[in-house]
Amino acid sequence: MNPAPKIILTHRLGSLGDTAIMPPVFHRLNDIWPTAQKRVMTSFPVADVAAPLQAVLGDDIFVNGYFAYPHHTRSPAAL
Repeated sequence: MNPAPKIILTHRLGSLGDTAIMPPVFHRLNDIWPTAQKRVMTSFPVADVAAPLQAVLGDDIFVNGYFAYPHHTRSPAAL
């Protein structure tokens, strides 16, 4: 059996649908690997009325940290 990961990095592109499915995904990740750090790489909101993912998932409940990048960044080198 493989050892448990120390860090899990999830990439979220930033759409409303991505946000809606994230809580159950992180709940399951916490069930499977409770000691792993969960980090999310996510884009900044494009509108002032759009809540950032951090406001939805919170700090240290589902996710231990966030890496933010400008919207529409798709280049792996830029990320």
